[in-house]
Amino acid sequence: MFIDFFENNIGLHVNGKASIIENRQLSSFNIPEEIMNDIEGNDGNKPERWVMVKVDEASIHCSKHIPRLKQMNKKIYWGTEDEKQKGGDFFKTK
Repeated sequence: MFIDFFENNIGLHVNGKASIIENRQLSSFNIPEEIMNDIEGNDGNKPERWVMVKVDEASIHCSKHIPRLKQMNKKIYWGTEDEKQKGGDFFKTK
């Protein structure tokens, strides 16, 4: 299920099968040359693998039960090993 919580409050429900495709496997799919050039030629972060979805059926999910979310200000401590800043023992496993 793909849900837009921020703008349209709508969802797309997809039934089917998904598989992970490595970059080296892309050549066995019928991907237009222009897109392959874009994938191979971009500098910076590049995808390492892809999710291939074979869709059996898809339907719009009613928006009446999808809440609108808003971004909250939160300080993020990137790279910390401090347990409290990482969320502590949330599930009380210790």
